Amino acid sequence: WIKTLHMLPQLGAPTSLVISAFEKLQKQFPDQVTISLFLADLYGKENQYEPALEQLNTAEKISQDNSTKIKIHFQKASLYFALGNYEALQKEHVAA
Repeated sequence: WIKTLHMLPQLGAPTSLVISAFEKLQKQFPDQVTISLFLADLYGKENQYEPALEQLNTAEKISQDNSTKIKIHFQKASLYFALGNYEALQKEHVAA
């Protein structure tokens, strides 16, 4: 059902409403990596890059899976590119 919630903006639901729902879920389940990743994706689609990076940093801290952490580094690099922060982008590629 979390994946369905994440897809609601594609079906016409206001993204801000879906983000709000995920933020409430995150407060209830702070150790769920998936929630942070979905929030990061939604923020990124709304060009809210700083909150997206915060969520990716949270996901990286709580993730126990190395392949997930590598994917997080690449996502962070993409956001740094969008922000024009090429130094941080380079660091993320090296970390991955």
